[in-house]
Amino acid sequence: MSRYRLTVTHREKPRIGWIVWDAGWLISEAFYAGWSFARERWWQFGFCLVFVLAFLTLMLLHIRATQWDEYSVTRWVDDDEIDS
Repeated sequence: MSRYRLTVTHREKPRIGWIVWDAGWLISEAFYAGWSFARERWWQFGFCLVFVLAFLTLMLLHIRATQWDEYSVTRWVDDDEIDS
């Protein structure tokens, strides 16, 4: 009787809804920070901050959209468990 090692790998792409939710939250935070600075004298810094945070948001979107959730399960299987 022989034993074989069986490995099953499951890959799942992240759901786009969560990515859009995260991006919306980050953009709204960046806009709020920029608006609060714009009401004061440092409006240039506020708008710069908004653009920097928007760029970081786009980078986060790219990273989250290209990552896959992956996990593997490995176990030993005997001859009589394998269907031919």
